[in-house]
Amino acid sequence: MGFYTKTLKAIESQGYLVDVADWGQGHNKSVGDIDEISPEQIANIRLISPEEAFADVPGLKSAVAEFKDWITKQVKRLKPQGFGAPVIDGELFTGDRVNALVKQLEKNRYVLDASWTGDGKSHAIVPLAKALLHRLEKLNPEREIKIYLASHSYRDPKVEALSTIQAMPTRHGDRYFPHGELEEAANCIRSRQFNQVAEKGYNPHQGGKHNPICHSCPAFSYCGTDPGMFRQQRRLALQSQIIRCHPSQIPPQEENELTVVIWDEPAEEQPTKAINTDIRGLDQEIAYHRRHSHLSDAQKNILDEITTLLEKLMADAPKLGMDTAEVLDNAGHLDQDLLGELIALLEQRERDLFDVFKTPALATFKDNQKAFEGLTAKETAKLKGQFRRSNQYALSEAFAITEEKLRELPSNGLIHLLHCLHGQASAQIQLFPHNLILTIDRRQELAPIREADYVIALDATNNGTDFACLLKVPTEEVKVIKRKTEKPFKNLKVVQIVLPGWGNSQPSDQAIEKALVVKKALCQAYGPMPLLTYKSQLEKLLAEGQWYRDSRGSNQFEGQSQMLTAGLPLPNLGAIKAEFLALGGQPADFEEYYHRRSQKEVLQNLGRQRANRYPHQQFTHFVITGDPNRNAIHDLGWVKEFGADYVCLHGFEITPQAGDRSQVARWNIVEAIRSGLTTGKAIAEKLGCSRRNVTDVLTNAGATLTQVTKALLHTSELRTFSYKSPIRLSSHLDGLPPEVIQILGIHLPEAIAEVVEIIQAVGWQSFAEDYLPTLPQRLRSTILATFCSFLDTGPPVPV
Repeated sequence: MGFYTKTLKAIESQGYLVDVADWGQGHNKSVGDIDEISPEQIANIRLISPEEAFADVPGLKSAVAEFKDWITKQVKRLKPQGFGAPVIDGELFTGDRVNALVKQLEKNRYVLDASWTGDGKSHAIVPLAKALLHRLEKLNPEREIKIYLASHSYRDPKVEALSTIQAMPTRHGDRYFPHGELEEAANCIRSRQFNQVAEKGYNPHQGGKHNPICHSCPAFSYCGTDPGMFRQQRRLALQSQIIRCHPSQIPPQEENELTVVIWDEPAEEQPTKAINTDIRGLDQEIAYHRRHSHLSDAQKNILDEITTLLEKLMADAPKLGMDTAEVLDNAGHLDQDLLGELIALLEQRERDLFDVFKTPALATFKDNQKAFEGLTAKETAKLKGQFRRSNQYALSEAFAITEEKLRELPSNGLIHLLHCLHGQASAQIQLFPHNLILTIDRRQELAPIREADYVIALDATNNGTDFACLLKVPTEEVKVIKRKTEKPFKNLKVVQIVLPGWGNSQPSDQAIEKALVVKKALCQAYGPMPLLTYKSQLEKLLAEGQWYRDSRGSNQFEGQSQMLTAGLPLPNLGAIKAEFLALGGQPADFEEYYHRRSQKEVLQNLGRQRANRYPHQQFTHFVITGDPNRNAIHDLGWVKEFGADYVCLHGFEITPQAGDRSQVARWNIVEAIRSGLTTGKAIAEKLGCSRRNVTDVLTNAGATLTQVTKALLHTSELRTFSYKSPIRLSSHLDGLPPEVIQILGIHLPEAIAEVVEIIQAVGWQSFAEDYLPTLPQRLRSTILATFCSFLDTGPPVPV
C-alpha cells in the first residue's frame, strides 16, 4: 500500500489531479480485484480522492496530513522559548534628567531611573549631585549635607566629571604597575588581614576603629594623623560634601546629617555572601563554643547529631551537591526548639577575634625612663637600638603567630548552618562531598544606603521590584522613571551564532577553536571587531572585554559598527538559586528569575555599542551561544521586542570548520556530489572512506544518496527556493536547496519561521483557505515547495 501512495504522490507532483476508483473492495478480500468483478460492480464504481481512499489505512497519511503534522512540530519548535522579553515599566519623562529626578525626590525617597543604556545617566551624576546640594542647603541650612556617588567602578570612573570628585580611600597594600614599578605605596599594612577575615565570614570591623586588626597594628597610633595612612585619608575624604565611593564604604548617618546616595548600576551589588566550610572547620567551631559558650548537655548533643548527619550526607552527596530542601528532608529529626535556643545563645557569643590578633608588648621610652638615667648619648643611642631590635622581633613574632592563627581560623559557618537547619530562608546550603557552601543574606550591610534620606538609582535593566528587594524595602516605596524614547535597537542587527560546546560558561578547547574560526571569517567579511567573552577565555580568544566587567556601564565599545560576543552570562545555577532563595524567592519562580538575570546582562551588553546614540548608522552584534533548542535560555529571539533585527545562524553557516563532526562529514559528501560524483563508490574513494560510511552518514541525516543527488543535480518547477546567507557574508551554502540545508543540520530560514508563526496565529485551515490564496502564485509555490521539501513523502496535494 505504501508503494501505491508514493506512486500517487509522484504523479501529483507533476501537476496531475488523481482520483481513485472504488468498487467496495477496500481491505475486504472477499470482494475481487478489478479484473474479477462483475459488469454490475464495474458500473457502480465511484471516483474518490486519494485522501478518502487511504484514510482508514493504518500507518498511512495523506501528504496534507503529513504536512499538518510537520507544521505542528515546527510550530512547537519555533514558538517563543523561555519567558519572552523582560519588561521594565516606569513613569515616562522628557526633557532634562536632573530636573526630572529632583522633582521626583519632592515626593519619593527612593527613585530608580531605568532609562535605556547610552541615554546619559552616568553623565548626569555630577550635575545632579551639585543641584541637589544647592537645593538641600537652602531647604535645610541647619543640617550637614552629604552626597555619596556610589559605584563599583568608582576608582576608575568612566565619566571625566566624576574624576574631579573626592574619592573615598580603600585599604590597600603596595600597588604596582604591570611592568613592576611601584604605583602607590600601601596605606594599610594590615589590608590583607582585613580581606582574610571577611572571606571567612567574620566582621573585620568588630569594635569600630578599635577593631582587633587595627588594635594589634604597630601603625595604629599614627594611622589617623600621618599623610598616606588609611584612617587619615578617610578622615580627610569625609570632610567633603560630595564623595564618590563603593556602596560598602558609605558610613552610617550621623546626627544632624542629611544624606543622599546616587547609586550607579546597583545591579552589580551582591545582596548575599557565601561562606565555604567543611566538617573539620565546623568541628573547630563547635570545640570553641564548647569551651567558651557554656553549652548545656542537650545543646552539645544536638551539635554532635548535626555533625554526624552532615558526615553521612557528604558521604552520599552527588558531585553537583545537595540543596537546602534535600538537606532539610534528612534533618527532620532535629529538635527545632533546641536549635532555636542554641542560635540565641551563639548570637550573643560572637567569636572574639582579639585572641587571634595579639598585641605584642613593646618597649617604650616612657615606660623605661629610669633605664636611661645617667647614660651618655652614645649609651642612650645603643640602648634605644636594643629596644628597637627587641620591638621589631616582638612584632615579627606576633605577626607570625597571627598569620598562623588566621590560617587555622575556621570559617564562621556554624551559626548560619543552624539558621538553615532551623528553617530560616535567609541562609541556604549547598552540600558537596567534601565541603558545604552557606549563602546568607547580607543586605543588612546596606543599611547606610537604605537609611539615607534620599536614594537615586541609575540602572537601565533594573526594575522597581528588584531594587526594592536589594534595599529590603516595600516595592511601592520605589518610584521608577524612564525617558520616553523609541525602541533602542532599531538600528541594531543581532546575529546569533549557534556553536557546539558553548552551552555553558566553560567551553572546551574544541569549542574555543570553532569560535576562533568564526571570528576569523567574520573579520574577513566585516573587518576587525572587538570581542567580549568570559574572564577565563580572554587570552585564548584574544578578547578586548569580559562579561560583567565590560558588558555593563562601559563606553569602550561605543560607536563600533560590529562587535562579537562569545558566550552568554550563565552564572553557577546552584549558587544563583541559593541566592534567590536566601532573598525570599519562591522555588517555583526561580527558573524565570535565572532567565531574567541572564537577559538583563545580555541587554546591557547589546547596549555597549551605544547604537541609540547614532540613529543614522547601522550596527551589528554577533553573539556565539549554545543551541536554543536544547536550552531556552540561549534563545535570543526576544531582542526583537526592543527593535532589533534578529537572525539565528549555525556556526556551520559561517564556515564549514565551525560545524560539528556530523555536519562536516555530510558537507564533504555534498561537495563530492557537487563535483560530479554520483555513486557511493566514487564518493568513498574521494573521501578516503568506505561506501558503508557514506551510507551511514546520510542515513543518520534521514536521507539517501539518491535523494541528495537528485536535490543537488536536478530542479523542479516548485522547488525554486535556495539558501541565501542572511548576513553580509559570502556563504559556502549559497544556492543549496532546502533539502540539503536540512540534511546539513541547519534550521529553517527566518522567512519560513515567520510563515510558521502566521500558521500558528491563524490556524492551518485558515492559512490554507484564506491567507495562502492571496499570495502571488510564484511566492505561494515557493512557500509550499520549501515546506514540503522537508517531507520525506514529497509535496502535499496542491491547495
